[in-house]
Amino acid sequence: MKTLILIKSAVCVVALMSVSLCLAAPDIYVNPVTGDDTNSGDDPLLPVKTITNALTKVDAGGTVTAAAGAYNESFTIDKAVLLKGVNMGISPVHGARGPESVITAPAPVITLASTAEGAAIEGFEFSGSANDVDDGIVKASSGGGPNNVIVRGNIFNNNASRAINAVSTIGWLIADNNIKNITGTQESGLFLISLQNAVVSGNQITTTSYAGIIVDSAQNSAFTGNMISGVPQPGIQFANLVMPNTCSDNRFTQCNNSLTADKGAVTIYVNVENLTVTNNNFTDNYQAVAIRNQAGSVSPTVLVNNNDIAGNRGTAVNNSAQGGGTLDAANNWWGSNTGPTHASNPGGTGDKVSDNVNFTPWMTQSGVQEWTLY
Repeated sequence: MKTLILIKSAVCVVALMSVSLCLAAPDIYVNPVTGDDTNSGDDPLLPVKTITNALTKVDAGGTVTAAAGAYNESFTIDKAVLLKGVNMGISPVHGARGPESVITAPAPVITLASTAEGAAIEGFEFSGSANDVDDGIVKASSGGGPNNVIVRGNIFNNNASRAINAVSTIGWLIADNNIKNITGTQESGLFLISLQNAVVSGNQITTTSYAGIIVDSAQNSAFTGNMISGVPQPGIQFANLVMPNTCSDNRFTQCNNSLTADKGAVTIYVNVENLTVTNNNFTDNYQAVAIRNQAGSVSPTVLVNNNDIAGNRGTAVNNSAQGGGTLDAANNWWGSNTGPTHASNPGGTGDKVSDNVNFTPWMTQSGVQEWTLY
């Protein structure tokens, strides 16, 4: 009989553990006007007042839901939670949003600890952060990680610091953010170092004080569908790439407005390999694609194909590598069915190309679906 009792007790403990593991982590609600940090926060009618407090109450796997209003606080996320602004699910680039959940604080506003793997930040506006530092509004842990983070559907407006600063991360999704009016000293929209398996997609970046996106030492990552305009330096700058990466389906306008001779909307360091630049639209930039003036030669694994390159200033595709090499820039539209302007192409009236660029064959009309080879 005693043995049976022991067995039953063990089964009960296992059952209780199973129930506990299966229960959904609670949602915590925040309202900066009606909230009170003495509330439990697990009832939308009894919200807490600050996101900082909500993060102490929510379990890993749970959601912190922030009502519209002003939040003057900075905080650290140290677990896998969804931080949900009132406009989550409504694009700040293409959608019509109502009043925002606005966070204003010195940068870094949100620090993601290495333990925050799987966290997400969606539907907020970050504005008015005035300290001119390199930390970023959203900052990944300086020690590396966390991995598999989502930063999506947010507005970053009128901040001194870069929007996102991520170093040594895997599996990030940075998508559909509207990043504009960065006022600090030489600050870019996104500063991304040693990313692996990341997707940076559908972001609109305009009016920074340096570049749109800085990418260094990325691996197997995609930079796609972004709209970058009005930046004094590159739209996207790539350096120290060895493993494959793609830059595709982006739209670049008025990039490199500082007229830097060896930069363009897409700027590529000589130490870059295995980069594919394809299906992008380049218009009214000071140079569309540029290989920097550095020792060495451009890698044959850097491919610039199937792009619309038309109406750009300077030399639209410019290989300034000191050792030359040949940049593969075949099968692009140059703004004219006669091809690009270059001494080796008499009669070509399209955008200019430099020496050490292979531009043949070229497309005879714009539009990826309608392009035909010449």
